[in-house]
Amino acid sequence: MEEPKKSNKLHKQISNIRFRFRTFVKNNFSKYFGFEHDVDVTDELQVLVRRNIVMKNFIFISNIIYTILLTIVSIFLKDPLNWLFTAISFLATAPVNILLKKLIYYDTKNITRQNVAMYIASLYIFLVSILLYLRVYSFASLEIGGYLLLFYSLVVVSLYQDRKLLSGLFFGFLAGITIVHITCTYPIFQAISDNNLSFASFWPWFFGTSLDTGYFGGLLLRTLVFILFYFVLFTIVSIANYMQDKRVEELKQKKQVQQDFANIVRDIFGILVASANIATETKARYVQAIAKKLCIYCNLNEEESKMVEVYSTIQLEYAKLYDLVNVNIDEIVRNYEEVHQKTKQASLIARRLQLAQKASDIVRSYFEQTFDESRIQEFNKIQPQIEAQIILLSEVYIILREPNSYKRPQSNAVSLEQIRKHFYLYFDAFVVERFLANDQEIKIIYENF
Repeated sequence: MEEPKKSNKLHKQISNIRFRFRTFVKNNFSKYFGFEHDVDVTDELQVLVRRNIVMKNFIFISNIIYTILLTIVSIFLKDPLNWLFTAISFLATAPVNILLKKLIYYDTKNITRQNVAMYIASLYIFLVSILLYLRVYSFASLEIGGYLLLFYSLVVVSLYQDRKLLSGLFFGFLAGITIVHITCTYPIFQAISDNNLSFASFWPWFFGTSLDTGYFGGLLLRTLVFILFYFVLFTIVSIANYMQDKRVEELKQKKQVQQDFANIVRDIFGILVASANIATETKARYVQAIAKKLCIYCNLNEEESKMVEVYSTIQLEYAKLYDLVNVNIDEIVRNYEEVHQKTKQASLIARRLQLAQKASDIVRSYFEQTFDESRIQEFNKIQPQIEAQIILLSEVYIILREPNSYKRPQSNAVSLEQIRKHFYLYFDAFVVERFLANDQEIKIIYENF
């Protein structure tokens, strides 16, 4: 039994190490090469700054790989001058990295600086790939790999997902690749010099007599492949641009809706706090004391009774909502759980205030003779649960006993008679019956509270 336990423990440790490694790789990749890491994608400047940072990181990695490649060449050539070239090439990358860093980080709010950084980074990655190819093209085993680096540089530039950038650099890149073709891949000028070709003899030599002779076929094919690859990248970037624009548009609309919601929330919470602030603690405690007793009379269980006790005075906790009066959308997103809990609290306070308003409207409609069947039905739809009715009846009783602008204070006997004759229509018969059956105890609670 000991061996399986050890095996399971070892398996868990290995799984835990794998999970941590994957998490580490994922987090660091996102940090250094993620285009949307800590970026508001609806802000074009922020997106450009982040893309410049990622491009700088790509250039840094590329420079290391290029240096390793040049070092390998120097080892095999065993020529001190090659080591010097490798060292100079590596040191030459430092000024470019410093320049890019200053352009990117010195003023992240300056769109012009960020655009300059984008074009410098794009030209640099392409020119370095050309220079590297010029260094290795003479080696048959490295020529294809060096040539592919030219296409790699285009792919890196396309990561900006900027159609204007690609279209703006197209002719420059095409000129650069053409110079590489005619000077290195197909050294036309050297061939003319070596073969003493005249103007008349150049064209037959250049075009050849078949696909296996002449330079034209290979030069044309490589140029066409480069152009085709470029347009494929341009198409991909155009599609990505279109989808990104649509996504940004949707996010902006969503953000606007969220902001409108935040404004509404602030207004509602402001009204809610103001309304709750009017409620007096004394009256709330009166209602709570009578409602607690009525819960016993109505045979509510302990959990239901506790809910009634808390709910009857929850409007007194309005102070907890003060920070929601000035809430903005960023705070909602950043502190979602906290805001969510306070929103639930606000909802309960709003419902409790609704219940208090319902009690006031019921009593007032009786004294002002404005009630009718439809109004009674409308009132009865508001929080018809028995717990709410217990609080409501307690609230109605206290309103009847207190003085108000539209009535004089009623005695206990008169208040009970009015509940029995007029207000029973708003309550479940059982709740009214239990209330009236214990009227003397309720009177004592009210008078001796």
